Amino acid sequence: MSTLAFEGAVNFRDLGGHTGADGRQVKTRKLFRCGHLSKLSANDQALLEALDIGLICDFRSDREAEKLVSKVPAALHAQGMRLNIWPKSARRLGELLSDLAAGTLTDDDICRSQAVIYEEFVTDHADEYARLFARLGQADGRGLLIHCTAGKDRTGVGATLILSALGVPADAIMADYMISNSCPRLRAELLTIARKYHAVSEADEARFIRILGVREDSLQASIDAMIRVSGSVDAYLRDALKVTDDDRARLREWYLD
Repeated sequence: MSTLAFEGAVNFRDLGGHTGADGRQVKTRKLFRCGHLSKLSANDQALLEALDIGLICDFRSDREAEKLVSKVPAALHAQGMRLNIWPKSARRLGELLSDLAAGTLTDDDICRSQAVIYEEFVTDHADEYARLFARLGQADGRGLLIHCTAGKDRTGVGATLILSALGVPADAIMADYMISNSCPRLRAELLTIARKYHAVSEADEARFIRILGVREDSLQASIDAMIRVSGSVDAYLRDALKVTDDDRARLREWYLD
């Protein structure tokens, strides 16, 4: 995993470097993930343009996109698509933290609800993730950027599916997913949000990253749902997302060295 020198992007990182099918490496500077793009500086926009991005996939809801308007360079507007993923069990972060402050929710309640949301990504939003793969199949090997608001949940599932299609082992995919918790800018944003509802001491920071960050059991809930629905992650890609063997071979030709 490598990061790029963005000034305003949240949790922006390269998915390249993992070992995929047949021992080949996922190419660097081809597949990227991040959070919202509403704070891109002029330098960030120039850097993004230089990455030869053929598809920018935004998983956010209409409300999120209106609140945090992406500052994607005009030259990349045609490459954008938004999939509007908002699971039925999802609640606004402020509402959750208000309930946490009031004592009507516990830390573990929020973590358990997160697992349900991750299941719903798989069971309720297969069509949206299928559209991602359909458009990626038309990108002719150019770069891909996937993002949501924080770049950790909807984006984490998207990255899991893409890396799985490229043959990256499950343990490496999980390790990549967990990197979000160590992203300084994301940690700062999450703790800023938490401080609106709680007095967060330095000693409390680990607790709030546990609540608001990523957890292995959350992503595992998505993986378990794929297995429950289709029998395996590979079968979920094939049957639910309509990624054929030819599609996968094409992606591996484009994105593996």
